[in-house]
Formats: sequence, C-alpha cells, structure tokens
Amino acid sequence: RLGTARLINEQKFSDWTKLLRVTELSLAFLRKCSSSVKLPTARVYWLKQVQSEHFPLIRSLLSGKETKPKTDPSLKMINDLNLYMDSEGLVRSRGRINNIISYGQDPILLSGHAHAVKLYIRHVHETSLHAGVSQTIAALRRQVWIPKIRPVVKNVVGACYTCKRLTGPTLIQPGPPDL
Repeated sequence: RLGTARLINEQKFSDWTKLLRVTELSLAFLRKCSSSVKLPTARVYWLKQVQSEHFPLIRSLLSGKETKPKTDPSLKMINDLNLYMDSEGLVRSRGRINNIISYGQDPILLSGHAHAVKLYIRHVHETSLHAGVSQTIAALRRQVWIPKIRPVVKNVVGACYTCKRLTGPTLIQPGPPDL
C-alpha cells in the first residue's frame, strides 16, 4: 500500500516544487508499472502523508474506523474546526464563512511540524514576493489550516536568506582618517 510507506524522504529536499516534481515522476513510474492502482497527485500524496503522521487519530475518527469518548482532545479539535474527510481522503475544515457565501474549497488541515509543510510555507512566502509574516499567513489560510501558524511562519520567514539581505542593517561608513 502506498499510503503507509514513504515514497521519498522529504528531508533531503529544500524546495517544494522540486519535491513535487520528483514525487510526480516516481508516481508516474508506479502508474506505468501497475495500471490497476489509482495513485494520487504528488501534492495530495504529501498532504496525506503529513496528515497521517501528525493527525492519525483524527483521520481514523473521521473515516469511522475508531470511536473515542466525548472528552478526547481529538474530538474537541474535530468539533471546534468542523473537520471532515473529503473525497480525496484529505481532512478539511469547514469555516464559518461557508455559511454565508461560497468561498471556494475548505482549507486542508496540516501540522506546522512537518518538513514538507515548512517547504510549502517557504514556497508560498516566495511566490507572494517575500511578503511578511501576516501576508504569508493570509495567503496560506486560503488553502490550508495550520494550528498555531504564526510561530511556524515567523520561523520560516525569519530564515529566508533574501529577506535577511533586504531587511538587514546598512553598513555604517567609517569616520575620516586621522591627520
């Protein structure tokens, strides 16, 4: 089964698009080897990997494989975020705004501790033209929901080399030489 085994070690990648490209090539090879297995896209593959690593209990509760008492913290998270499992097997959060207007797709629940998610945050930061923490969070929340997102994004944006160079202190010119 593809869902439980690691296809690629994401720790060896430093760029989200490269990770997706290599994963898609590997999945294309697997599709050619066995035509009977339906494989997800690279993006869905990594999102499912992150969710199955960091939210296994929530995934099993939503799929109906497990039942827990009403006092369980995972059940509280499911109720608070109004989580559900979509047709691709991803855990999504229904927001309050969906009751008013059609906002598009519901955000996907992810953990900020996964390396693949940090690569994705960096990708969003770079595609939003090295915007600050608040703008990067706003761009991320259109697609994903990461609990306690601000410290994670602050860490990723703080480690951005381009932003460090642009916002770094200017050099102070030395004084005139002694006569």
